[in-house]
Order: sequence, then C-alpha cells, then structure tokens
Amino acid sequence: MNYKFNIEIAKQYGVNEAIFVNNIYWWTEKNSKSEINYHTVELHSKNGEKTIISAYWTYNSMRAFEEVFPFWTKRQIRTIIENCKKKELIVTSNLNQKKYDRTMWYALTDKTKELYKNSQDQQTEMSQEIDESVTPIPANKPVVKPNNNQSNINLSKINNSGIFRKTEKEKKKDKVFHEKSEPYMLAQFLEEQIQRHTPEFKADESNRQRWAKDIDLMIRRDKLDPDKIADVIIWAHRNAFWRAFILSGKKLREKYLQLSIQMNSSK
Repeated sequence: MNYKFNIEIAKQYGVNEAIFVNNIYWWTEKNSKSEINYHTVELHSKNGEKTIISAYWTYNSMRAFEEVFPFWTKRQIRTIIENCKKKELIVTSNLNQKKYDRTMWYALTDKTKELYKNSQDQQTEMSQEIDESVTPIPANKPVVKPNNNQSNINLSKINNSGIFRKTEKEKKKDKVFHEKSEPYMLAQFLEEQIQRHTPEFKADESNRQRWAKDIDLMIRRDKLDPDKIADVIIWAHRNAFWRAFILSGKKLREKYLQLSIQMNSSK
C-alpha cells in the first residue's frame, strides 16, 4: 500500500502532517466535486477569537484512521492531528446531528488550500485503491465477527445447502457493535460523561461493547428514543446523586424510567 503527500507541506511542516493532510484533501476534494458536506462554521479559539470557516468538510473516527494509517498508533494519530491544527493546516468541529455522535469533522484551512494550489505536482505515487476502499464512516450497523474455529462442528447446525449456521445464542455472543451504531455511540457518550467528573475512569472497549448490548435492548426492546437516552445520560451525570450510580449500560437501563421521571419533573 502506497501513500502520497504534498512535497511543500512535507518540507515546511513534516512528512507525517503532509500524509495526514493529504487524506483530508482527497476527501474534501471528492466532496467538493459531489457538492456535499459544505458547511459554514463559527470556530472559537482558546483565547476567545472567532473564525468563520466556509468549506467542504469530511469526517472520520479515530478507529477508521487507524485502519487507513496502520503504521501509526492511536496516540500518534492524535498528536499528528493536534500538530496539524496548531500549524493551521486543518480545522476540526463536531457537525453531527446526533448529540451523542462524537465523530470529528475536518476541513482544510485557506493556507493549506493555497499550498496545494501553488505547489508543483510533485507528489509521491499512490494507488487509488486505498481511497476507494476506505470510507470515512462505514455502514451504521453492528458488525458480526465470523467464527473461524471449524473444529468439532455440530452437524445439526448445517443447513440444507451445506453452510454452517450458528445458533441464536452464538450469534448474540459474537455480536460486536460498530462504532457508528447508535448503541455504541451512546455507550461511548456515557463513558465520556463519566470521565467529565471522574477523569481517572479509564476508557475500555470491552465495557463499551457490554454497555452497547444493554443500550441496544433499550432501543429495540424497550422502544426508547436514542436522543432521549442521551438526554437522560446528560441529566444523570449532572446530578450529584445519580452520577455515582449510573456507571454502566446495565444500570442506565435499570434506572432509566426513574431517571426520566425525575429529569422531567425538574424542568
């Protein structure tokens, strides 16, 4: 797999930054040609300055970036993104419609656009397959991992076509929620709310998957609206009493009705 980057950006700001920025450049150019994801956004700097950005944006999750750039760790990717922002190569914002969707959006600054416009076409060759095969955010569905252990196959699980079929219990056990599925995003949102008042609470993928299963039941079986679940999560973790108890998806589901009643009565 090959990658390309803008030579001038690499010379002035670093190769890592140039590689990352080129990914953003490719997608924003693609969106520009498709005339999608154009937004005017008001950004605020740490010192309070306001900047209006009108541009084509692209979005991606940290996990997706790890797949696009397998030679970088998650920590390295975060550092590169921060460096790109500090060097004013890109800007970021949360433009998601759902309050619990934490996927970050990216756009190029005018400075970066000018560098691409003025630089000679001195870019390392790159196979377009990587661009065509990696989408910013995959389908919003849970991913079911295949079971590659073919030993001791129960013949009763083979259907008439000779294809191995799993029991419902095995399917549930293997089910993994994708990071863009609503149950997973809400589980991650709950985790973030906990970390706001308890920074030492560690992020944990196994917890998120476990919580997502409970939240999935809240949405499918209990027929609860995801946005209302998010509102209850926010309220619970702003409440000095409840924040100490709602520390899992299971507890959230168990206490949801009580939390919702108290939240509505406090309005």
